[in-house]
Amino acid sequence: MQEFERLIGAWHGEGDYNGDPPFHLAADATIERLGPFLVFRSDAAEPPELPSTVSIIGGAADGEPQPMGYFDSRGVRRRYLTSVEGSTWRIWYAPDYDWRGPDGPGFDQRFIGELSADGSTIEARWERKPPDAADWELDFPMRSVRMSAGNVFLFGGIPVRDFAAALPWYRRLFGGDPTFVATDTEAGWVLASQRSVYIEQVPERAGHAMHTILVPDLDAEVARISARGLEPARRETYGNGVRKITYRDADGNEFGLGELPG
Repeated sequence: MQEFERLIGAWHGEGDYNGDPPFHLAADATIERLGPFLVFRSDAAEPPELPSTVSIIGGAADGEPQPMGYFDSRGVRRRYLTSVEGSTWRIWYAPDYDWRGPDGPGFDQRFIGELSADGSTIEARWERKPPDAADWELDFPMRSVRMSAGNVFLFGGIPVRDFAAALPWYRRLFGGDPTFVATDTEAGWVLASQRSVYIEQVPERAGHAMHTILVPDLDAEVARISARGLEPARRETYGNGVRKITYRDADGNEFGLGELPG
């Protein structure tokens, strides 16, 4: 299992599924040791209806493909094999698993990921091969970025004058309904594991919030927000190459997206 050591940690992944209908995917994952095994957990942030998953990896001799038992919040169970060879991480169905069965997706499926030299990113893709197809085709790409370790939970608050009036604007900014609704005048969105933003009706403090998050692909994120009807209030590039896009709500609160150079 030594070849899997570079995967251990916390990851944030994003991708775009171009099926019918198309949608953006975002998920947070952790890979941790459990004695001789690895535990691979994933929780979807977008779209929220995607299942949470847990997989147990291990049981084969060192250097061989490892069994991977997959379980998710829908009650689905699947059996895979997985390997890491050099910088390439692969996942594919176990030979005795029937992907045509009740828990299968109805097509063959495999995962291929390339780990960067510094171990900070995984450029990956899920591929599918429908029944009777001769060739594999792209299911969806996924780019994952390693997150820093720690157990810090962040809740960023944004005070607004009128909750009902502000809510549609923030739906467009964050791409959907709130993940949680605390009260009639407070609701929040989970942006990533342990990282959330909430709006609350506090008229006397409205207009003074300033938040910025870093995203893997700034141009793609801005394009998605533009498609939802919002345009940036300000665009900046700092001397160190960091780019920042700022959005401003009707109260004057600012929410920024940034991207590191390189």
